[in-house]
Amino acid sequence: MFTSSINVEGLQALIGGKDPVCGKDVQSSTAAATINRDNKTFHFCSTECKSTFDADPGKYGGSS
Repeated sequence: MFTSSINVEGLQALIGGKDPVCGKDVQSSTAAATINRDNKTFHFCSTECKSTFDADPGKYGGSS
């Protein structure tokens, strides 16, 4: 018997999620930028949203 588990962050890394800055849905395969921070994967719809996140990650769910 085979069993597996995946946490929410792992699932989002596979399928994408919401851009933490603007809230748009982003697929991992088409994200303009992706970063891993504090064992979380963040996908961005644009490099501008990634820059905004980088300026104040604590505001968007990443540690500062």
